[in-house]
Amino acid sequence: ADGRWLVIGGHGEFGSPVPVLSSHPLYRQYQKLSRVAIDALKENKDIETVAFMTATRVLFSLRNSLSIADLPANPNYDAALDGLNNAAEELIVAGKKLVLIVDNPTLAADPKDCFRRTTSLAMINTMLPDTANDLCSISLSRHLELSRKYRKLLLEVKSRHPEKISIFDTLPYLCDTGTDVCPSLKDGHRLYDYSDHISDYAAGIIGEGLNSFVSENK
Repeated sequence: ADGRWLVIGGHGEFGSPVPVLSSHPLYRQYQKLSRVAIDALKENKDIETVAFMTATRVLFSLRNSLSIADLPANPNYDAALDGLNNAAEELIVAGKKLVLIVDNPTLAADPKDCFRRTTSLAMINTMLPDTANDLCSISLSRHLELSRKYRKLLLEVKSRHPEKISIFDTLPYLCDTGTDVCPSLKDGHRLYDYSDHISDYAAGIIGEGLNSFVSENK
């Protein structure tokens, strides 16, 4: 209510402006835009709080966007930690506060295959497959198990700057702790748009929570 968001993102020839500053070969393609983005944030005196968001698969250079199953054995923890912490430290030195936004779960199925299609003809509807299946959700406990290394990394960055960094967890908006399920649908709405990208509906409910979180942690 008392501010506005400035979004720095996108995709192009050099990838996305990932919030990582590093000389490690894993992140070489991102550095040109990341450097531009971090410098722009540092130089803008009107910006008080910066929210970092990047996919787990990008941060750890995982194999694909369909699963983070290879994360537990991934060898890139130290490189990811140093790169994220370098970006955080530059902004903190510039007087900013940081919010690390926790990445959403990754489902094995294509989101468009996770809701039942219907027509105006009941007979045809009975022949259409019920596409909701085990690939369209993941148990919360399984997701936490797979993402333990990622969540540990965020906590370690925060521990280095406890007064300047907070963590905003998206899981309460995307998962049901009572049933231990992170589904593809919620209240009749898709939570995912394509691959591991959340839908407009999910972005709306997460954004509402993030606005409150940032206001409370100024």
